[in-house]
This record gives sequence, C-alpha cells and structure tokens, in this order.
Amino acid sequence: MATLTQTLNQPVTPRDANGIARSTPKADRPGAKASWVTWVANKKAHLYSGGSDPGKFDYTGFTYDDEGGGFSGTTFAVTVAGGKFYIDGVQQATVNLSEGSSYRFDQSDNSNGSHPLKFSTTSNGTHGGGSEYTTGVTYNGTAGNAGAYTQITVAVGAPTLYYYCVNHSGMGGQANTP
Repeated sequence: MATLTQTLNQPVTPRDANGIARSTPKADRPGAKASWVTWVANKKAHLYSGGSDPGKFDYTGFTYDDEGGGFSGTTFAVTVAGGKFYIDGVQQATVNLSEGSSYRFDQSDNSNGSHPLKFSTTSNGTHGGGSEYTTGVTYNGTAGNAGAYTQITVAVGAPTLYYYCVNHSGMGGQANTP
C-alpha cells in the first residue's frame, strides 16, 4: 500500500499500489478525526504540563467540538493566609461578576490546599445555613495543585453570590452580579 504524504488540509485521494485512485470510505473520517483530537490532547498535556494552556490547537480542515479554546474570561488569583481567601492579593475582596461573562478563580497556589472555593446565595455558604450554588459553575483539579480552579459563567438574572470554603467557616466574601 502506498504511503499518503499529502498534508491534512488538502483533499486526500488514496491510491492503491498501482497508483489508481479510490475513494475514501466515509466511515473512515470519524476515526481520523478522533485520532487527531487524541493526538492534540496528548501533545498539549506534554507541552503544557506546567499548568499553562495556550488554548486551542487547530489544523485547517479539521473541526472538533471537544477541544475547547483557551479561557477568554477574567481570571482571579486565589490564595489563602490567616484563614481567609485573598482574591488578587486582597483579603476577602468583593468581586463584581457581569451576567453572561466567565470568571476563573485560580486555586493552583499551594496555600489553597484543603480550601476548595464554592459559591452560595447565602453569606458563608453552607456554614451560614445556605447551600452550594451550581448554575454555570465548573471545577477543575484539586485546590492547592497545579491547574486547579473554580469557574463560573454568570447566568442572566443571577442573584448576589458569596464565595466560601467548603471546609472552613469565615474565609469567603461577596460576589456582586450587577
């Protein structure tokens, strides 16, 4: 069988040993796409294992839904000192979150160990008798480890929120949703 050497962004016409063109079965296309997506994910993990993420690797001619782009919202650096959350260096900062926007609370600093940040509609969250607010909220990794964050895409009409530590009372602050 001949080796295909054409680039992936050009139509590929497979040829048999005699150089006669044959059409690519449609069933092969999802397999090629899946292989490419897996390779890209592994390459990103290898190249950017230090925690940075340059965003979406793309290759002309391939589209894929499961490979998200780089985060384009606002990132807050979260640290812990004296039993309090610091947001971008400010103790228990009140943050303003706009409806429809995404915010990432980066908890990769090792001071966040055992202090996962969550949201509630009640001051001090579950410690204040409230419950966890989950609308538009996603989590990645373990607080205190590289790549850990809490992310929220603020829903239209979202109430005033409060960020809090799941394990310890009195650490959090307010997140206005004007």
